[in-house]
Amino acid sequence: MARNQWRAMQETLAGLTQALQNVVQAGNQAAAARNGAGDLHQNFRSLNPPRFSGSPDPDEAENLQEEIERIFQVMECTNREKVVLATFQFTKDARVWWKATSAHLPNVGELEWARFLEIFSGKYFSERVKEKKAVEFAALNRKGMSVVEYEAQCARLAVYAPHLGRVEELLVLEELWNAHTKLFFFPYSSAATSTNCPLEVDQRRRPCEHDGPIGHVLRSCHDSKPIAF
Repeated sequence: MARNQWRAMQETLAGLTQALQNVVQAGNQAAAARNGAGDLHQNFRSLNPPRFSGSPDPDEAENLQEEIERIFQVMECTNREKVVLATFQFTKDARVWWKATSAHLPNVGELEWARFLEIFSGKYFSERVKEKKAVEFAALNRKGMSVVEYEAQCARLAVYAPHLGRVEELLVLEELWNAHTKLFFFPYSSAATSTNCPLEVDQRRRPCEHDGPIGHVLRSCHDSKPIAF
């Protein structure tokens, strides 16, 4: 009888010891997780990520996404941690928007980075904004800008006008540049060779060979005749 009691007491002590070890281990893991999260955030902030206030200008949203993704290339973090770090940079209207949006997302703590980018793009890269930027691209002129600045502005705005196509972009730029600088010229043949189907080029926008103002195009020439294929 005494032997059985002693054995039961030993088993009880062993169980208590294991339970205590489990508590200590869980505490250590929690502390490590807190320290790890703190280190992760500190490392992220040390790389100077931009903040985003929710500006309607898509350039600012694009800059946030590009800069943060560039930072993530040198950081080791999960897709879910990326969402936490990126949204921490939201301020003002962007913070209010994300608070309201995330409240309606199921399992927001498990939101993956790719899904977050879809939601973010849906808000700050709407079709209306893209159309506005496309119009801005089509109306772009070089007045007050250097050649380098003009090319950079063209490249930035061309992102919002993919429907123009590469050849159409070149012809738009050609017409605008000729109109404002009289220094820039893309021969029609060289522009056409950049596509697999030259006949798709708007023939009205090709440079005119008749006498007239430098850089004027076929559609604005009174001496031109209809083009027949």
